[in-house]
Amino acid sequence: MKAILGIVITVLVVSFSCSSQKNNNGLLLQITKKRCLGKCPVYDLYLYENGKVLFVGIDHVEKKGKFTFNANIQQLKKIDSLLQVIRTQNSSSQKFKRIRDLPVTVFRFDHRKMEFHNRDIPKELKQINEYLEKIVFENKSTHK
Repeated sequence: MKAILGIVITVLVVSFSCSSQKNNNGLLLQITKKRCLGKCPVYDLYLYENGKVLFVGIDHVEKKGKFTFNANIQQLKKIDSLLQVIRTQNSSSQKFKRIRDLPVTVFRFDHRKMEFHNRDIPKELKQINEYLEKIVFENKSTHK
């Protein structure tokens, strides 16, 4: 009985870990803008290694809903070069403490999660964020 239970648990763990890897397959960068008490933009933006961009506008943005489009090679190279600067910097793991009503931006890449109040975002991440926002709002994307 213990052997069967052990096998079942092993199968569940392996299948769960495989499905988790599939969900992040090819994700290069995720940017999440969280809510504040005012009219802060709220959205999720996913950039994949193949250039696919998924923008999910939630609140206080020009584009609400799901939009997809493809970034070109030059855009990907620019973003990757800015990410490379962040990768090489010493990432001190400072505890993030949310301050009420200050906008928060979350960056996820390379199995890292970095949260910042908008005033504290490092220069390279801020450039990436602004560059991607410009691409999203100027692009004639496909609404899903």
